[in-house]
Amino acid sequence: MISASGRLLPNDGSLAPIDTTLAAYVKTLEAAYSQSLDDTIAILKEPMFNYPSDDENNLGRWVTDAYRKAVGADVAFRNPGGLRKTINAGAVTRREIWEASPFGNSMIIFELTGAELQIIMQHLASKPREHLLVSGLTTTLDLKNMKATKLLVNNQQIEPEKKYKAITISYIIIHFEGYFGIPIRERFLYDTGIIDREMLINVAKEEETIIPPANRRITYLR
Repeated sequence: MISASGRLLPNDGSLAPIDTTLAAYVKTLEAAYSQSLDDTIAILKEPMFNYPSDDENNLGRWVTDAYRKAVGADVAFRNPGGLRKTINAGAVTRREIWEASPFGNSMIIFELTGAELQIIMQHLASKPREHLLVSGLTTTLDLKNMKATKLLVNNQQIEPEKKYKAITISYIIIHFEGYFGIPIRERFLYDTGIIDREMLINVAKEEETIIPPANRRITYLR
């Protein structure tokens, strides 16, 4: 190859004709599901912001808290890149939960030892695939020196031999070692059969009034 060139092409739909049959079908589906999607399921006291570039956000805190609450887990994990929308204060609808968490991952329960949790936090302080949103634990990650310190689970000192109940989405399980820095091996995984957004909708309905969590879980030192 001697040379190569390229250019960006617009992808706004203007170059493709509208498929009228498909458009009519989508309109029919929208009409059929709009009422249930737009039903109010809870009241949100203040906005839950989604800023994937941030270390943490209050939407991610509520989401991971909801996962943990739904199954009585010790810890919960979520990748921030999978959350796609800020939810404004006021009435919260099913549609907004769907739009905030649109990918339809299944919720997976598994166990981690205290020693493994320490390795995971150390991994997040060094070379993670993506930083994680967490619930049930707090820690300080020194990114400059690549060290994790002050790890607590449910405000208690970590017990290396203890087994902790964890929950996350199936996407993270597929990329287990990339996110956690440990091999999945023969680890027992329990698929709840519940889609993540349905779990969030159920918790929102139970809470009725959502107060976004303000307590920071991970402190980053740079």
